Amino acid sequence: MATVSVIIPVFNAEKYISTCIESLISQSYSDFEIICVDDGSTDNSPRILQQYMSMDPRIKIIEQKNQFAGNARNTGMEVASGKYCMFLDVDDFFEKNMIELQVRQIERDHADICICDADIYDDQAGTFRKSEWLLAKSYIPHVPFNREEIKDHIFFIKTPAAWNMIISSAFIKEHALKFQETKNTNDLYFTYAALNLAQKITVVDMVLVHYRIGTGSNLQSGNDKSPLDFCRAFLKLKELLIEKGIFDEVKRGYISLYLTNFEYHMFTLQSVQSFEVLYDYFKENGRQELELDCHDVECFCNNKERFKLLCDVVDSDSMSGYLYSQLKRERNKLENEREKNEAVLIRMKLDNENVLKEKQEQIRQLKNEIGDLCCDLYTVNRSISFRIGRIITYIPRKIRDLLN
Repeated sequence: MATVSVIIPVFNAEKYISTCIESLISQSYSDFEIICVDDGSTDNSPRILQQYMSMDPRIKIIEQKNQFAGNARNTGMEVASGKYCMFLDVDDFFEKNMIELQVRQIERDHADICICDADIYDDQAGTFRKSEWLLAKSYIPHVPFNREEIKDHIFFIKTPAAWNMIISSAFIKEHALKFQETKNTNDLYFTYAALNLAQKITVVDMVLVHYRIGTGSNLQSGNDKSPLDFCRAFLKLKELLIEKGIFDEVKRGYISLYLTNFEYHMFTLQSVQSFEVLYDYFKENGRQELELDCHDVECFCNNKERFKLLCDVVDSDSMSGYLYSQLKRERNKLENEREKNEAVLIRMKLDNENVLKEKQEQIRQLKNEIGDLCCDLYTVNRSISFRIGRIITYIPRKIRDLLN
């Protein structure tokens, strides 16, 4: 039995799978298994996996028809034998000591979960960059910690993705945690349920995962096909938190995260049909699901605009009415910005005119001073004492010139 089970859903990943697997089989820590769940790939991914399995006995392959990443991770968990589980994405790659450092940290602190830092790799530009939302260290008071110490921020310490944490298999079984088997947002429930239920969460403050973007996959088009998947994730999470008796403790953070996701989906959906589905859902269910009093903004002071956006949906008469009100709001914003910019330009013009006047006055004063000096010089040159001085110093000046 391996200490760590690394579970990777694979779907049409022939371009990236080798980089991912190579960064795993070369890990400094060796006591782990790699469970690759081929989720109905139609490219060369299965053949590449077979080649690696023939070279490394730690690699196992499970094949299934396409049922999306959440189902594939659950399939992998069913056969996992490790004391700990890791859920990685096939298009990412990892530092050589990723597993070693996380196993050491989770065992040292006897924790349920260990989170590591990550960065973003832009596949198009070939560049790395840091991002606060992958691991928000400012919210972490110390390690280990748990939900009770950061109730308002437990939903914001990391991305809802599961790929930058290692988690106890016993903890997963104790709470019967599974990924949702939806097309999108299939890891939000699992990740935030785990973070809220964990007695101890620890951290490795090092970038160990390189999260790849710019691969050509279109997340927005996927959201258009399943615009309510994130709503289902939040509803299931809320049901669990209520069942465990902790929803009231974390309600503010939960609603704040929900509002963030709501705004993101509202403004990234690309089809009218999907927008209408999302609008109708929140028009009918938004107030009840989020338990909102649409006049109590104080509780959500960090999300006033998002809160107002949801209230506008709930209170609007129709989708066309809502869109018209948003259009008017944006027009008013643009008009306010135009007025601000005009005011700035006027101030800049006045400032420049004042500076110009100051410079012109300085030039006039300098000219007057130069004129006065010229008059003084003329007076000196015309004076009898100056002429006598020139006569007296004539011979010494000549001698100086000859010596020079």
